[in-house]
Amino acid sequence: MNIGDRFRAAFHRLRDTEWAEPARLPIRLSKACAAVLPVTGAGLSLFSAPTMRIPIGASDEAATAAERAQFTVVQGPCFDAHDTGHRIVATEDVMARRWPLFHHLIMQTPVRAILATPLRDGLCGVGVLDLYFDQSDDITLIDFAEVDEVAAVITTALIREEMFPNFRNGPIWDGPLWLNNPTVTARAYVMMAMGMLSVSSGLKLDDSLAALRAHAYAAGSTVDAVASDVVNRLLPTAILADN
Repeated sequence: MNIGDRFRAAFHRLRDTEWAEPARLPIRLSKACAAVLPVTGAGLSLFSAPTMRIPIGASDEAATAAERAQFTVVQGPCFDAHDTGHRIVATEDVMARRWPLFHHLIMQTPVRAILATPLRDGLCGVGVLDLYFDQSDDITLIDFAEVDEVAAVITTALIREEMFPNFRNGPIWDGPLWLNNPTVTARAYVMMAMGMLSVSSGLKLDDSLAALRAHAYAAGSTVDAVASDVVNRLLPTAILADN
């Protein structure tokens, strides 16, 4: 059985789990990835803008934390993979050298190496698969051909199920399909917080996102956590505007 067949088998074994509903398809794909490749976690994301990354699936909490760390400081393997269109292989040493802010945050998680692979075909230019390792040297054991095959199967599954019919023409969370995907709805809080900060302070949306990021990094938190506090009125927008 080749890697593609093993991946499909792992994916189908998740049909009767809590992740079975259609909106959670990317989560099942991420979990199947982690089950068949020599990795400790996996995550899928789409970019609606150069610095706006939408997490659509994660295999576990460590993968979720790693994604939020990258999004908070706008740097890391996934951003480079999206920007360049090329696979990015990042050991712990590489992360420390190339993305020091991200390295500081990622060291607070179990992740010690990341392989980021752009998705192709219908998701070319918007989708990225992140693979996580809890031992830096383990990334050297990965078979790139197997990763590419799994990424191709993932792309086909996402497009076949029409997960993103309007993605290039509107916000990813406009459709009801995403209402039950926790990874996407969590990031939607960031957009809401950006709007609240923009209205209250007169900042442009990009500047509002920058203010959220600056506050999150200074507080040792993540943008997602800060945005949740803003939306739930636990953090006044005036504090962010003054930073």
